[in-house]
Amino acid sequence: MFKRLPPTRAHGHVDENRVNRAESLANTPSISGSVPRLFSRFSTPVQPVGQRGTPPHTYKLHTVDRGHTTATPAQETHTGPTTLEHHRDTRKGRIEALRRIVFADHYKRDSPMNGMSLQREQDGGGGTVTKQREVPRFRCGTYVLTAEFDDGDEFYREKALKELRETPDVVQQALKDIRAMVKGEPDFNLPDDDEFFYKFLRPCKWHPKSAFELIKRFYKFRLNNPRYCDSLLPSSETKLLSSEILIPLPDRTAQGCRILLINAGKKWNPKVISLDEIFRAIMLSLDAAMAEPKTQIAGVHVILNMDGFSLSQVTYFTPSFAAMITEWVQRCLPCRLKGIHIVNQPFIFNMVFAIFKPFLMEKTRKRIHFHGTDRKSLTSYLGTKPLPTSFGGELVMPNEPLGDGLCDYFCCFEKDFEASNQWGYAKIAKR
Repeated sequence: MFKRLPPTRAHGHVDENRVNRAESLANTPSISGSVPRLFSRFSTPVQPVGQRGTPPHTYKLHTVDRGHTTATPAQETHTGPTTLEHHRDTRKGRIEALRRIVFADHYKRDSPMNGMSLQREQDGGGGTVTKQREVPRFRCGTYVLTAEFDDGDEFYREKALKELRETPDVVQQALKDIRAMVKGEPDFNLPDDDEFFYKFLRPCKWHPKSAFELIKRFYKFRLNNPRYCDSLLPSSETKLLSSEILIPLPDRTAQGCRILLINAGKKWNPKVISLDEIFRAIMLSLDAAMAEPKTQIAGVHVILNMDGFSLSQVTYFTPSFAAMITEWVQRCLPCRLKGIHIVNQPFIFNMVFAIFKPFLMEKTRKRIHFHGTDRKSLTSYLGTKPLPTSFGGELVMPNEPLGDGLCDYFCCFEKDFEASNQWGYAKIAKR
């Protein structure tokens, strides 16, 4: 049952309740290592966390070695009062306090795992060096979500070569060419970072001119649509992120694709959460997913679960909204969108699709699949392993609520989203 959430806040507003909850955190030894940055190769320290209260469900944070996972012995949790008054005077301090609430309601460090993921970087002299960094994961019962920042195994290397033309010579030349193009674009502020350009070059199969045009469209959309793009931070979208309308599934398809589940039916109350907020959270989630090299190579599938969708919800969809979101998906999104799967849709959903249909390109139409309640149809595209049992898959979703934990998982990367938001066209050069 959808739980009624607080009234809508203005975008950019920091959730004061989450900051205040940090007051009750206990003093415990900090987790060894660091939380990886989503948009940079540098890492951000993890704040100490502790155990609070006696909640009805449990969230856990571990670090995991993508190559060879090694569990360390269980550690005792020491609790005690703590205050964060020195953090509360500025917005930056509030964000720091927010980031310390790693998972809502309860934190239990019963079997932490410290590991590293390998990541390739340029050494400045044309060569490649390999660095290691620790990766967090979110666990709630049988649900285990890991942000994967490694380059993947031979499967992904073969896929990148076969589907994206990704060879050392092609990569080196594309990076050189796109840097030259960026320098010639006025009022354009971008990081001089290989990882940043990978995000746009891979969806364009390493064609630098196409990637440069994608970068321009991506940032012009952000510049021209402040309603959806300003202050695009986890702390600004806590209401949506904790509502379980949007859930990234933890396992990939056999082809290596990420899966994003959007529950746009009975879990969505338009009087509490607007369409704008759903779209902003989708942008936030795909931004995070596209920081993963594996996702850049393999792409993303989106599942729209329309179970419980009603006539009253239809009225919130307008042609202008449909035009905007299709422009973003088809022309501005730096992502290999492999499929949009609509499940459990009632007949009245045809009214919504009729609004979107005039704006869809032929390529996009071919990637939209209507499955209804036909689970075999859905699993024929995505397989059974990554899908929840309710969709005909093998993934047993926990009975405990996921929302607060997922929200706080995103909030761990607040500074990285802040850093990402600074890039693009100068606002005085709106075009």
